[in-house]
Amino acid sequence: MRCLPYERLYAMAPVESIFGAVARGLGELAAMRDRPDDAARHFEVAMEVERHMRARPFLAHAQHEYGSMLLDHGDGDRAKALLDDALATYRELGMHTWAERVQALTEPARTSR
Repeated sequence: MRCLPYERLYAMAPVESIFGAVARGLGELAAMRDRPDDAARHFEVAMEVERHMRARPFLAHAQHEYGSMLLDHGDGDRAKALLDDALATYRELGMHTWAERVQALTEPARTSR
């Protein structure tokens, strides 16, 4: 991947747009390509970068996307922990739409897994 050398960098555009850790995008791409081990590594890097940046919304997004990927691959326990953390952050920050998205993932997971 051509973006791999930039994994630990932060993506932003001039004016007022910030996209968060490049690693999160790499994790999404790896998850879409059904490469869960690569995706997990990228999401872990993304969470590390977001913690270092103290970027709580982007940390929650990384946890949310990582947790969702883990649910798809049957790792319900780890997914639940990540999704619970994301949900708590979304609620604290008033990100209600994002909180609802996490809840939609976790409620069926809790009853069927």
